[in-house]
Amino acid sequence: MAEETVTQDQPEIGVADKPVDVKIDLSEDSAKSADPDVVALRESLAKLSAENAALKAADAARSAALDERNAARVAALPEAARRLVPAGLTGEALSDHLSALETVARPAGVTAARGAPGVVADPIPPQAMAEAARRSVDPRWFYETVWKPTQKKR
Repeated sequence: MAEETVTQDQPEIGVADKPVDVKIDLSEDSAKSADPDVVALRESLAKLSAENAALKAADAARSAALDERNAARVAALPEAARRLVPAGLTGEALSDHLSALETVARPAGVTAARGAPGVVADPIPPQAMAEAARRSVDPRWFYETVWKPTQKKR
């Protein structure tokens, strides 16, 4: 490393918000000097560089895993909904878009079972949906706890 250029946002007198370039010599020749400030800066730079490399590796792994999950989610969508997935979205934006599409693409009255992603629970009959709406309760809860047990008794 020969020289590092650090830009600091400090206004100069008479100039509003103009960046200032500060040059710090962190080369090996300067390491031979016994200046404690240079030694401290070099150690700090090495520590920050290692942390930055670790963060970049973790972010790359997270991004790859998110891309893999998104590809599986796109493949699970019905063909008509797959055409609604735009190209060129970032991993997070694509994940948000897929969540919205999965909600819309799911048939009415069918919700995913809680705790088991991808598993589709029993379809809720329209009568149960109407009664749950009339009572202002969650349709899945109403179907599982009230409607279904009553139908089994009959």
